[in-house]
Amino acid sequence: MLNVIIKTVIYISVKLMNAMECLLSVPYYFKTKKKVPRITNKILLYSARRLLQMISNKEILCEDVIKAYIARINQVNPLLNAVVEDKFDEAIAKAKHFDEIISKSDMDSKELLEKYPLLGLPLTVKESISMKDSSYTSGKVFIGGRRATRDAPIVKLCKDAGAIPLLVSNTPELSANFETFNNVTGLTRNPYDHRRTTGGSSGGEAALLGAGASLIGLGSDIYGSLRLPAHFCGVWGHKSSPYSTSIEGHYPTASDVQEWKKVFTLGPMARYASDLSLILDVITEKRLKLHTSVDLRNVKYYYMDYNHSTLYSRLDKHTHIAIQKLITYIESSNPGSVKKIHLDDFKYTAELPFLKMLSFEVEDLLENDGKDWLKELFGYLTGRSRKVFVLVVLQILKRLYTVFIPNTVQCQYDNVLNKLRCDLTAVLGNDGVLIYPCHPTSARFHGRMYGNCVNYSFLGLFNCLGFPVTNCTLGLNSNGLPVGVQIAAVANNDRLTIAVAEEIEKVFGGWVAP
Repeated sequence: MLNVIIKTVIYISVKLMNAMECLLSVPYYFKTKKKVPRITNKILLYSARRLLQMISNKEILCEDVIKAYIARINQVNPLLNAVVEDKFDEAIAKAKHFDEIISKSDMDSKELLEKYPLLGLPLTVKESISMKDSSYTSGKVFIGGRRATRDAPIVKLCKDAGAIPLLVSNTPELSANFETFNNVTGLTRNPYDHRRTTGGSSGGEAALLGAGASLIGLGSDIYGSLRLPAHFCGVWGHKSSPYSTSIEGHYPTASDVQEWKKVFTLGPMARYASDLSLILDVITEKRLKLHTSVDLRNVKYYYMDYNHSTLYSRLDKHTHIAIQKLITYIESSNPGSVKKIHLDDFKYTAELPFLKMLSFEVEDLLENDGKDWLKELFGYLTGRSRKVFVLVVLQILKRLYTVFIPNTVQCQYDNVLNKLRCDLTAVLGNDGVLIYPCHPTSARFHGRMYGNCVNYSFLGLFNCLGFPVTNCTLGLNSNGLPVGVQIAAVANNDRLTIAVAEEIEKVFGGWVAP
């Protein structure tokens, strides 16, 4: 009975929030659409793998690559507002250093890339991930700011591999929003339509990648916060299997670190699918057999009726058509490899991740069981709070969760989640992937991200299951906005989802310049 009450309360809340957000987004409907300028420098159109070949073969200078990206960032950031702090001077100096190493080295191209697998590549990093001597506030207001004193392990690994950091990018306050906005840097805008959101929380990264102002980046994923922005900005993002990459150096973290590691990851974002494994190979601490070839003729593909919960919004026609095109292509190219499935417990997948996230005690965000919610709300209403409104709402939700959701109910949901994990693992096995929506729509207008927040459970589900999942872009819809899909597999089968992503890129064209 309590489960029905929970679902009913969520349903009513969603309807109320939908009505409220319509008012918030009204001004954006009347603005003239703007998108970033066209790319004119061909250096910006090379994949990371192609640039590595050119750099190591002395066909192009690292300095020229870095300067091309700096120029593009300066060109598009006035519209995007994605940069928190740039490191341009240091980047140019590092590029010159690598050029000198290459010119004087006796190593051939292969040897250079064995030593520096990311040699001279421009790298952008989400500001919530620690990068030494850079801003490290995660969008939270700190008097005098807050700076990182060391590199997060994944940042250090990338630097040691030859990547050249260009900047730290914008994130919502404490990475706790599906709209990239905070009271420090402000609102980040979509490169395809500045009236629309980039999503969150890795929205700064996705905006720069989609605009052709970044090539590879590092983001974080909890409840889909790496994949949603990638989806809205037409690029690629991968949530890796739990424990495969270090999550040290991210702010905020949670008090129950062991449980947090099961659902939270740091991972790669890229403009080209073929570059995801390049970064992942550098930052993974756990062997994922990324170099083991995948014969796509032996891969089994599964999909389902995606309107399995009354709490979800229905897929819009553009998203539905794009997914159907993918399924049709796979079936035509590999007959008999696609199968529609039904798992009854998927009817709980809207509320499962939502409640799971509220169960965590997150640093500076969901502490003290939300007991300070009234103080926070009063402070916000009287203009004395430095927090954005979403964080105040989260405090209220946390308090409601603590007071009204008994441990027995959470245990019931955990049991459903465990059963779903077992059932889906049995279906997929070691050679299967699940085709699943990222979100029911393409990028929405600013202010329209809060109504049906359970839609993000399309993404958060895989955090809770502990499955690797890759966001794949399927091109642009008739409104000129990116549409996409997720490809998921069982734990430690990252190579499957990435191999399928690379095939999707070849067939559907991948990233499309704004």
